[in-house]
Amino acid sequence: MQWKKEKIIFRCNVSACNDRTGNSSFQIVQRIIPSDPPTYDQIGLTEEFVLKAIPRLGITYVVGETGHGKSTTLASMVRYVYEEDTHIQGNIITLEEPIEFRYDGIKSKHSIIVQSQIPEHFMTFGLAVREAMRRKPALLLVAELRDQESFSAAIELSKTGHPVMSTIHSNDVANVLPRIMDLVPPDQQHRKLTETISTAHAFIAQRLVETPEGKLIGVREHLFFSKSIRNDLLDLAIQAGGYGLVIQYIRKMMNDNPQGTENSSPNFENQAKDLLNKGLISKKGFDALIA
Repeated sequence: MQWKKEKIIFRCNVSACNDRTGNSSFQIVQRIIPSDPPTYDQIGLTEEFVLKAIPRLGITYVVGETGHGKSTTLASMVRYVYEEDTHIQGNIITLEEPIEFRYDGIKSKHSIIVQSQIPEHFMTFGLAVREAMRRKPALLLVAELRDQESFSAAIELSKTGHPVMSTIHSNDVANVLPRIMDLVPPDQQHRKLTETISTAHAFIAQRLVETPEGKLIGVREHLFFSKSIRNDLLDLAIQAGGYGLVIQYIRKMMNDNPQGTENSSPNFENQAKDLLNKGLISKKGFDALIA
């Protein structure tokens, strides 16, 4: 009999609470951190989509609510970059709170992955992103843009020619820009709006919904910033009431194309009808997509 030694990493959370007798106690929750993130096809992505979503320049935003697999999607993309022969090769840096996946069991012929955890290695995402500018990153993954500091730092890094991937909390593609602008003081919103449009590579929104068998599948809507789309948005942004015009343009693109376009998918509502008719999601999953 042979025994194979395997390294297992746990994330542990200890919380104060009362027990069932009303006395002070604590609760311990342990979660295994997988050594390998899933491959793109394991989470329902195609190679064509992944290649288009990986930025050569600019920022790819993967958005959704907590618990809907944003980090998993990003990790699968990083794995693809690490394993395959793409335009990204070199020092891949991830900034996470906490680290969700390890890459110990994956080999690469051209890159290294260096993972840092907030606040263990850096106090804030903003500080970590600014420090990454001095590390010649081939790709920077920022687990979450949660405040003005981290968002501004990511914008500055992308403007210097470094590809960035990150997450932000938003329900769908149409609400990504409003969510980003919530991070910015009103007197800076016009400048940050044009910077966001100029540096955005893709908005990818994701929801996990129930199948008829009770399992969860990822449903995604997306907008890729082609040159023509970017120019249209920048032209609108400089007009009076530009912010509203930009939001209206994105909403119209997502809502008025039920079959999608070369650079945009059908919105969640249109996908929900198709998936329900094909028996791929349950009524509960349908309701979650049209909410």
